Amino acid sequence: MNVRTKLLVSLLAMAALCGGCGAVGLLFLGRVDASVSRFSEVATPLLAESTALVEEVQRMSGVFLAEIGHGRREPDGSPILRAMGEDAGRRLGRIGSLGREWLEPELIARGTRNAQDFTRLSLDLIAAHRRREEVLAATEARAREALAQQQQIDAKLVRMAALAEIAMARSEDEAKVEAQTGRATVESLGERFTATMTGTFPTLQTVYRLVRLSSEIRNAAATALAQTDPERLAAERRRIESGLRGAGVSLRQLAGRVRVLGQEEAELAALSQTFVALEASLLREDGALASHGWRLALDAGLADGRGRLEALERDFYGLIARIDRAVRSRNEAARTEAGASVHRAKLIILALTGFAVLASTVLALRLAAAVTGPLARLTQGVLDVRPESMDVAVDPALGARADEFGILARSFDTMLREVRQARQQLLAASEAEIRLQFERLDAAVANMSQGLCMFDPDGRLIIANERYRAMYGHAPDEVRPGTSLTALLTARIARGCQLKAGQLDAAEWLAAHRTGQAHVRIDELADGRAIAVSLQPLPDGGCVVTHEDITERRRAEERIAFLAYHDVLTGLPNRARFTAALVAALDGRGAQAAIAVLYLDLDHFKAVNDTLGHPVGDALLQAVAGRIQSCLRPQDLVARLGGDEFAIVQVGPDQPAGASDLAGRLIAEVGRPYALMGHHVVVGTSVGIALAPADGTAPDRLMKCADMALYRAKGDGRGAYRFFEPAMGAQMEERRALEIDLRQAVRERAFHLHYQPLLNLRTNRVSGFEALLRWTHPHRGPVPPDGFVPLLEELGLIREVGAWVLETACRDAAGWPTDVKVAVNLSALQFRERAVVRDAAAALEASGLPPGRLELEITETVLLQDTDETLATLHALRESGLRISMDDFGTGYSSLSYLRRFPFDKIKIDRFFVQDLETKADSAAIVRAVTGLSHALGMTTAAEGVETHRQLEKLRAEGCTEVQGFLISRPRPAAEVGAMLEQAGAIFVPRAA
Repeated sequence: MNVRTKLLVSLLAMAALCGGCGAVGLLFLGRVDASVSRFSEVATPLLAESTALVEEVQRMSGVFLAEIGHGRREPDGSPILRAMGEDAGRRLGRIGSLGREWLEPELIARGTRNAQDFTRLSLDLIAAHRRREEVLAATEARAREALAQQQQIDAKLVRMAALAEIAMARSEDEAKVEAQTGRATVESLGERFTATMTGTFPTLQTVYRLVRLSSEIRNAAATALAQTDPERLAAERRRIESGLRGAGVSLRQLAGRVRVLGQEEAELAALSQTFVALEASLLREDGALASHGWRLALDAGLADGRGRLEALERDFYGLIARIDRAVRSRNEAARTEAGASVHRAKLIILALTGFAVLASTVLALRLAAAVTGPLARLTQGVLDVRPESMDVAVDPALGARADEFGILARSFDTMLREVRQARQQLLAASEAEIRLQFERLDAAVANMSQGLCMFDPDGRLIIANERYRAMYGHAPDEVRPGTSLTALLTARIARGCQLKAGQLDAAEWLAAHRTGQAHVRIDELADGRAIAVSLQPLPDGGCVVTHEDITERRRAEERIAFLAYHDVLTGLPNRARFTAALVAALDGRGAQAAIAVLYLDLDHFKAVNDTLGHPVGDALLQAVAGRIQSCLRPQDLVARLGGDEFAIVQVGPDQPAGASDLAGRLIAEVGRPYALMGHHVVVGTSVGIALAPADGTAPDRLMKCADMALYRAKGDGRGAYRFFEPAMGAQMEERRALEIDLRQAVRERAFHLHYQPLLNLRTNRVSGFEALLRWTHPHRGPVPPDGFVPLLEELGLIREVGAWVLETACRDAAGWPTDVKVAVNLSALQFRERAVVRDAAAALEASGLPPGRLELEITETVLLQDTDETLATLHALRESGLRISMDDFGTGYSSLSYLRRFPFDKIKIDRFFVQDLETKADSAAIVRAVTGLSHALGMTTAAEGVETHRQLEKLRAEGCTEVQGFLISRPRPAAEVGAMLEQAGAIFVPRAA
């Protein structure tokens, strides 16, 4: 028999023993379960019905309380309560059926009667409560009626009292007048006094008595409606009746004096009727007091009914408690019986378990004797196996067995032979892998970007790579293993690889090597190279040294450091370097030393960029930087702050003379012509100067002051320098305030348009209007256009405002006669943003104005900006049907090529030529030339600034097409354009001079 069969037989025997014990235990447990089940069939449903009955009664109480507490419910709760009562009766019937063997029949019958009485009494109380709510609503309605009637009475009585007092006051005033004028006599005053005392005064007393009675009736009614005692309610009713009788007497007294108050009898009758209605609202059978009495009676009945209902509920809960005690008593008896049965079953199962354990132990000992012996010998053979010795022999007797232990022993012997063979193969493969790794390590060391060498504890070379040998120019025989550190250093010095300050100190390196600590240093060699040398100690006392050539990296770091504080284009210090130098100068300023900060900005630099391109602009900035440096002393510092802005720090005791001299030299030097990339370029510079400590000692403050002085220099005509003055701060603040107000005006569209007419000299009629932008400041009043339009351009708001002007002008012109056009000025910035085509199209579409009635006026400055793009925009506008005119012709960068490249519809002659037309022949010649050129090109002409009749006739004689100016009309608001057109219905005659 093999081991498997022995184990199977033993397990089957133990299973049989356990099965027998389990069968006996199940037999006894079945008996216990049958006993418990018989009781559960009755007790469990009975307890469930009892619990459900209690919940049903509680729900009935909840429904009743909801009806009583919240008034009438929707839907009505009475059917629900009736159904609950019937359900409670049915549950009591089921409880009686389940517990018929041990529950008293009288107990069930009494509970059924109790449930029926509870239901019936609850329904009666709900009906009574609803009746009480109806009576309460009627009482409140009557009370509101009475309150309204009392308010009417009070209002009428107050009016009567006022009339009486007025009559008395009038009589008194008349008596005073008679006394003052001397017309009063004793007899007349006596008669007036008698009339007052017998007429007006008694009437006033009667009215006040009615007011008091009305107040007493109101207070008595309020007290009565708040009473819960019927006797007190009756007493207050008697008070009301007494007050109403007194009011009736006073009303009859008042009826005889109604004329005294100046009232009609109908008004007094209305007051009497109101008192009658008040009496009905309070005292009749359906009045407020009667309804309140009925409510008190219903409240007493409800209180009594609720007491009886609570008694029924307590009795019902007592019955349920008796049923519950009976069920629990029966349950305890059944539990005791089941406990005895379980105890007997435990004893029998314990005896059978003990027998099964004993039998299993005997079988286990016999099985152990047959299994553990061979298993222990086999385990010992396994434990004898060691990594250093695999020669272990298995017991031959164990291997000769035919059972599983024999098979396991033979398999273990075979496995040992295979492991020994695999070990030999693994050793051979490991040696090959180690050789490969050494080859890879050697390749990595040879191809490192750093030079590497390794030394033993005695300072002799173990290995050095090719990069180390090439870095210092060593011959191959100089870096053989075993070479001392001293010999290496000596050979290196012999080849010229020494420090700038002298030769390498071999003793120093030997000392660092022997300390056993890491060491890093930078060697500056005589040939200009920088070598980073790092020594790392090894656990055996040797060390590894790496050498890295960091020459290029150091140069790159120096370049980055330079760029961090210098301008890339000009090589000058940048803003950060300038600020640091200014701070250092201020901190190191002596007691007598003064510091000047000069802020420079190139004049007309933007025009160079726009016309000649950015490469020429960059070359110009580099040339300007060179000229500025040529004007400075070695101790002065110049920086480029950005764009075409430069700043200079000048330190010296000769201020402000030194700053003035330097500024003059800078303006002269920078203003000289430049020859750049085949172009002749001329620019200027403006300079703002701030002095420390006079203008401040903080860098930001000095720069701000210099900036304000620069702003003043540009405003004074450019090409000049200005020192900071305290008034400039106020002007700058004023400008900032104007800027803020202007931004708000743009947001709120606080602008308006004025229109100046253009007179056609052939027809002497108004042919159109020029739209002129106006702004009325909320505090400063009207601001001239040159005071805010340049600021709009500077702030970048002209695009938005220009679109609004186009839209408004087109909308206004749409209401003019169809032969009258409107002209709108365009800023050069609107062309730069390339949005003018869309804005014009949107304005025309929104207003419905034909394109031929809109004329756009541009200056010659527009044509200087990216000429090809600008001409493309002009052609797009012209193709859409708009008219294009050149404004201020002859005052800017006039070029006849513009007239050839783009066919303008009109040329406007500037007022500069018109104002001297009568006195200067050259002005007349220029006007004649412009009109002749325009006629030849098919263009019309318009002259601006016409203020005299002689100018008008002269322009007519020279062939000018249109004129405008104060002689024709000043610019007028849009609301006055219609009136002016009506006045111009006939041939327009200019005003007399």
